[in-house]
Amino acid sequence: MYELDIEQYRRDGISWPAGRVDVDGLAEHFFEVQERALARRGRELHISPHLLSTRLDALVRDPIILDQVEKVLGPDFVLWESDFARKPPGGTSHIPWHADGPYWNLSTNEVASVWVAFTEATVANAAMKVVPRTHHNPELAKLDYDGDPMAGYVEGIRTSSEGNAFNYDTIIGDEIDPDRDAVSVELQPGEFSIHHVDLVHGGEPNRSKNERIGYAMRYISARTFCRTGVDSVMPMRGSVDQNDFVFEPRPTSSFSDEAWIAFETAMTYPSGFGDRTIEEA
Repeated sequence: MYELDIEQYRRDGISWPAGRVDVDGLAEHFFEVQERALARRGRELHISPHLLSTRLDALVRDPIILDQVEKVLGPDFVLWESDFARKPPGGTSHIPWHADGPYWNLSTNEVASVWVAFTEATVANAAMKVVPRTHHNPELAKLDYDGDPMAGYVEGIRTSSEGNAFNYDTIIGDEIDPDRDAVSVELQPGEFSIHHVDLVHGGEPNRSKNERIGYAMRYISARTFCRTGVDSVMPMRGSVDQNDFVFEPRPTSSFSDEAWIAFETAMTYPSGFGDRTIEEA
């Protein structure tokens, strides 16, 4: 039986597979979303496609996922952001060793990242790698950037080295030896992992001939907020004070004009990350 191992999560900063959901057709849906995005705005999109697609909206609120997230965050939480996590065959860019916390400028570490496999995620096609237990020391991963990272995204500031898919490099403490300590989070289609916002993780290029497509969802406790400014979120469970957030509307039909307006509005808030395009870990 699939279920989040809360003791493993607290000890290692990750639990997988923490559950399994129906993802039939969602890998193909990724390409449909991109086709629609190219027609609408002349470029692909990766951030918050759940605002455009009723299928992805159903996924981010799937009770199987939310039940496991509630074990981590408690009864009151929202969806802060979601993004596609594709690594195309023969890719060259990599995801550096990093923790999410320094990038996101959130007020607490009450954040649960759910990573759902739309295709197989294996060592061969560059499954996400993690360094267990590093979430116990948030100082192990620091940005090589002194400003507000969220504002930096919007301004288009990029300080990262060549091949780094992120805008900024991360300085990793000498205590971490990824070659020795990292493990690959291999998942079958539909399986998902949940990891802590301060867990050090990364990913190599997908040098295989097979697609690796996943979907990442970032849930935050209702008392967590973005220090950069008021942010847009989608309520999920429990009590949420609307004074802290702008609530995003659910799509009533996929790719409608109303859905596109909601998406374009959300991209103006901090969790839009300047509407960046990256290959996620």
